[in-house]
This record gives sequence, structure tokens and C-alpha cells, in this order.
Amino acid sequence: MSTHQFIAAQSHHQKGELKKALNIYASIKDEQRTDYIKIYHALCLIQMGKNTEAHTIFYHSNFDKIQLLPEFLTGSLVAKYLGDYKLSISLLNMAKQRFPENTTVLINSAVLSIALGDNEAASKDLLTAEKLGLNSVELRLNQAQICIRNDDLVEAEKYIQMASVLNKNHYDVFYLNGLIAEQRHQFDLAYGLYTEALSRNLTHSNCWSRLAALFNEGAWFQDSIDYKKLLKLFNSLKQLGAVDISIISHVVSIQRKSMTWYEIDYFEKVLSTSIDNNKIPSNLQPFVCLNLPLRQENITKLFRAQNSKFDRSGEVRLKSSLGNLKVGLISSDLRNHAIGTLLKDIVSESEDIKKFNVYYTGPSDNSNRLNIYKSQFANFKEFRGIGFDDQIDIIKSDGTNVLIDLNGITSGVSINVLKNIDIPVVHWLGLPSSNGTNVYDYIILDENVLPQAERGSVMEKVIYMPRCYVPSRKLNIYNKRNQNFLFASYQNYFKYNPTLLNTWKIILDECKTSRLIIGVPDIYKAKFEDIFKDFSFDMDRVQFDVLLPFEKHIDRLRNIDCILDTFPYNGGTSVADALEVGVPVITLAGQSIVSRVASSILSSSNLNDLICSDLEEYINKAISLYRKDKNILENSISFHKSYFGQPSLFAKDLISTLLKNFN
Repeated sequence: MSTHQFIAAQSHHQKGELKKALNIYASIKDEQRTDYIKIYHALCLIQMGKNTEAHTIFYHSNFDKIQLLPEFLTGSLVAKYLGDYKLSISLLNMAKQRFPENTTVLINSAVLSIALGDNEAASKDLLTAEKLGLNSVELRLNQAQICIRNDDLVEAEKYIQMASVLNKNHYDVFYLNGLIAEQRHQFDLAYGLYTEALSRNLTHSNCWSRLAALFNEGAWFQDSIDYKKLLKLFNSLKQLGAVDISIISHVVSIQRKSMTWYEIDYFEKVLSTSIDNNKIPSNLQPFVCLNLPLRQENITKLFRAQNSKFDRSGEVRLKSSLGNLKVGLISSDLRNHAIGTLLKDIVSESEDIKKFNVYYTGPSDNSNRLNIYKSQFANFKEFRGIGFDDQIDIIKSDGTNVLIDLNGITSGVSINVLKNIDIPVVHWLGLPSSNGTNVYDYIILDENVLPQAERGSVMEKVIYMPRCYVPSRKLNIYNKRNQNFLFASYQNYFKYNPTLLNTWKIILDECKTSRLIIGVPDIYKAKFEDIFKDFSFDMDRVQFDVLLPFEKHIDRLRNIDCILDTFPYNGGTSVADALEVGVPVITLAGQSIVSRVASSILSSSNLNDLICSDLEEYINKAISLYRKDKNILENSISFHKSYFGQPSLFAKDLISTLLKNFN
């Protein structure tokens, strides 16, 4: 009976009918479940994103008793999917001993070696297969892949041509030509080749990965590409149903960066549900992680999956007493950047903070903010062009005994310094989340963004600021009223989403004479216009503003009546900018640090009434402000006297909080 069931399951499995196959695999009685059946059952579970269940079933197999070639090959594949490369290699080596002249085993062994970066071992297996008379598409494509990794693109093209003679429609012919085009910076061509490859193999994870990388690194090429192919792929993927979670991660990343949003609610729900069920992908871009409506503990798991590779070994650096506290700040963003803007007033207002040792790792762009900081801090050092070991020596020779990193694990982070220095490392302001690595000993937050009851949801030890962890500002209120009530948003474009735009559409429809202003980079203006048209906005009432330098942007904000915050990824600097000039901000609080940043700033401004708990309250609050038709902050005594408006008090709290924690 089990043989007939297995054959039926295999038939469905090969057709991609995974649910039907899984039901049959699961129905086979335990006493009839051979190792062969267990291995294929595990493979089906993996293909449906159920790795935990697959792990349990797979490791009940007796690998020492495997005899058949398909068992070796499929078992090796399952082990690779589960991250057990040692077992995967072992099974292939056993197969090579048992079937020494089997070219299929040699090809599979080469593929695994390529995946592990062992080009030498892969080349050896491929050469052996070729000497045995093999001339297959797989052989030539793997030879091409090794050449690409060795930057021998001309030789790679020769092998791809040999493969295309055998099968010109093979998906990897397009994929590998796409890799070559990408290395030559022919991004339009690479996009076309990757989408062609995916149209032939929709579950090609590496191809989705490269396509996501194109959008992440080369947004400027997007105006010239055909999005119809991309939308067709998204639709096919949705119809397919159960797909590896890493592919869904890439799809969400592409949609966020390309602003396509085709069924993004569906894909993000699949992704969020998987994460809630502890199926954690390791390939999510940070901005995607922070845009998902997740609890903080799950966001921390996501960053842990990505950033555990940065972990340091050695003794814990949590020292109970450091004697004379000497604080250092390290950052690549002390310029015309969000971090540079956030710090400006607490530095200018505090002589104690000006005594911090500052280590700047960013570009020497002579921005006005960078030059101001150079003149304000007593010890400001630029690290660009200096080796990591020398940077550590400089930090220690300055007597710095607590190092505050203002980046977090983002593109500008000095990870080698943070990992290898032997003083406590603190994260503040940069990434609005736990970083998911023990490189950071501490994180500075407040109880609005992370209540005491949730402190276990981050990896770092929490240093709680008494009121707000985002620096206060000197208030500079002078508003220019307009004939029309002006709503606005000046956020990073990837924080927008369909739910947000639908909410804003409702607000604009209810507030008949209001207008909405959106700040976008020039490159995305046409794209945004199309998106807002798709959401049926009255385009005569929507205006797209270019990004401006800080001083001009602050002056522009004086024309605005209300800022509509983004969710679940709240504004931080943009919220502080608006409040500095007395513009109210309406926010929707969530379940994570990143979705409570605006709430923290508003709370420190005595503006708790502008913090909303659901969409209905967010909409009603915006409509209420419109109907009042006046600036509610201009004459608000409680706002003017708030903690947010006292940067010198914030600076004192920061110093006393650090002293309390480290002395």
C-alpha cells in the first residue's frame, strides 16, 4: 500500500501540487515509512516553507543504510536546505564512493561546492564528469558559474553558449547571462534576463535574490524597465501558493524598492505569518523588516538571523564601574543626515556633550553640519582612510571607556571596530531596533518605545532615558498660514504602503478644501504620481515636493498645518523637524520600537492626544485638526514648556543616565 501511495505522492510532487503530495506523504503509516519516503516528505515540507517539521522527519532517517542513488541525491538536497552542509557533503561523498562514475553525483557535488564557495573542488568534479564523456547543459552552466566567480566573463560566455546549443531555453542560460550583464553594469539588460529566467523557473531563489539586489542598489535605472513582466511574475507566484519564505522576502523587498505594490498586502501577510510562526528568513533587508507590522521580539529575531555573523567572541564587556566616565561617539552620519540633524541642539546647548570624543567615519563632504560639529567638539577625529586596528588604538589612547555607535548595523557601521574593541559598546539613534548581535552591549531607549515589560524582546541591555531617547530641540515657532489646510509627509519613500495611502485618501475626501504635500526624490516623482492616481486621489489637491537642505526644509515646514506620520515605520527626524517649528504630527502607535518612535517624541512634547491606537482614531484626529483650522501648538503653553523643547535638560539627562549605568 505504501508503494502505491508513494508513487501517487511523487506524481503530485513532480507536478508542483505540493499540498496534495504532502497529504499523501503524511498519510503513510509509520511502520511503512522507509527512509526514502521520509526524505521526500521532508523535501516537500521544505518547499512549502515548513522547515521545522521537515527537520523532525528528515533526521529520523537512518543515513548509514541509504543505498539508492536518488536517496543520496535528495537527502543531500534536503540537508543543504536545512543548513546542514556537513551532512549534505557527506551524503554526496558516500554517493561518489558507491557510484564513482556517475556524472549526476559529480554535478550535484559541484553545485554544492559552488554554493559553499569552493570553486577548486567544484572544478575538479566538473572536469572528472567531462572526462567521463558528459556534455550536458548542467555541466556547461556550472563551468560558466565558476568562471563568473573568477571574473572571467569572456570564458563564462563561451560555456553559456555551449549550454544554449544544447538547450537555449534553459532558465540558467538567462540567469548567468544576467549575472554577466550586472557585473558589466548593464542593469536594464540584467533585469530583462533575470525576469526571463524566472518566467521559466519561478522558484529560482538566487535569481530573485539578484533581482532584489538590482532594485536595492540601482534604483535610478527603474524608469526604463518594463514592469509588466514583474507584475506577471508576482501574480504567478501568488497563484503557486506555498513558496520558500526566502523568495517571498525577496519579492517584498523588490516591491518596496520598485513601488510596484502588486498584492503586497498578501505577500507581507505571508511573510509576517511565517515570522510569527518562528520561520525566520535570513535575507530580509533592514528596511523591509522595519516595515512589517511585527512585535519587537520578532523584529529582533529577524535581525538576529541576519547579523549573528557579526558576533564577537571573548569576555563580556559589561563593566560595573569605569571610574572617570569618558564617552566616545562613532558614526558615519555626523553631516547633513538624519543623525546629524537629531544631535544639533543638544550639542550646541551642552558643554558636557562637547567634551565627548567624536570619531567620524563618513565621507569628507564639507557639509555645513559636519563643519559645525568639527568646531563644536573638543576632540573630533576623522577616521576615513585609517585602518581598523589604528582606529581602535586612537579610541583607547583618548581614554574613551564607553563607545556610543550612532549607526547600528547599517551601511556605514564600523563593525570591525565595534567587534574588536574591549570597552562597552552602546547603540543609540541609528537603527530603530535591536541589532541582533552581541557586538552591542547596550541600547539607549525609553519606556515609550520599549516598556519595561518588553525589555526581553531586545538582545542588548537597555539603558532607559527618563523621558525620551530622541534628542530635544530648541523650538522656533513661526507659522505661515495658507488659504487651504495643508497635510504633508516628508518621509523616506519606502515607508509608504497601500494601507497608508488608503487612509490618507479617506482623510482628504473628508477634508474637502485640504491639500496633501508629499516629499519625494526627483527620480520617484513620476512613479508617485502614477501610484496616487491608482489610489484615486484628486491630483489637483496632491503636490509632490523635492527634497531640500535642512534650513530650506525647515522654512518650508512653516507652511504646513499637520504632518501625517507613516506606519508601521514611524518618522523620527521628520517628526522632530515638524515639532521644532510647531507643526502638529498625528501618529499611529504599533508593537515595536520603530512603530513607537513618533509616540515617544509626541509624549515628550506633552502631545499624547496626537498618538492614535487604531486607523479610525488616526483618521478622526486628522479630520478634527482640519475642522479646527488653526495651529494647535502655536499658543500651547504645555507644548512650549515641554521636555522636547529643552535640549539642555535632555543633555543633562543623557549624562546622568550614562553615569548612573556605568559608575
